[in-house]
Amino acid sequence: MMERKADTQTGANAKTVSGLDVLVAGAGYVGLAAAVSLKQARPGLAIALVDAAPAGAWQRDGRASAIAAAACRMLDQLGVWAEIVPQAQAITEMIITDSRTADPVRPVFLTFDGEVAPGEPFAHMV
Repeated sequence: MMERKADTQTGANAKTVSGLDVLVAGAGYVGLAAAVSLKQARPGLAIALVDAAPAGAWQRDGRASAIAAAACRMLDQLGVWAEIVPQAQAITEMIITDSRTADPVRPVFLTFDGEVAPGEPFAHMV
């Protein structure tokens, strides 16, 4: 249940939530993973996940995220990686530069390649 109460420090209206053990703020990768892991570890906890975006507002927008191998293993332990992997592409090499594609000389600042373990790429693009 949400109630409004005045914040005596700032004079602004604040919302308080009663009946919850945990309130997770942010429904991005980290917030979702935190909520799932808490619920799996302690099924009896009353957990709420809140986000600044209105419910149902999420839409595909063409952005992608690189997820490191350790995060992929965590998502696998949480039982959600199997749902993500069909849309994931393994990253086995990455070259970081600061130039336009058409530039004849492209200075390389940083490179990544290889696997963190046999058969495990260092990241996935989702």
